[in-house]
Amino acid sequence: MPDAVDHDWLRELLAQPDRWTEDDASSVRLMIANQRDTLAAMHPQDARGRRSAQELVERLESALEAHLALRRHAP
Repeated sequence: MPDAVDHDWLRELLAQPDRWTEDDASSVRLMIANQRDTLAAMHPQDARGRRSAQELVERLESALEAHLALRRHAP
């Protein structure tokens, strides 16, 4: 189970996609894949768990899209 340090790190990472390295972007891609696998394996009646996992996937994807958009428009 993630601890407070993990949550703080993830919160900071998601808040600053403009400062990501390639390693950060790769880590986010891996987290997205892992969360999708977790979501697929969850019991269909676990509405709260499924919603939480889906929200994290969406936040990760949004931050990754922002990172990629910033890279495309960088000088």
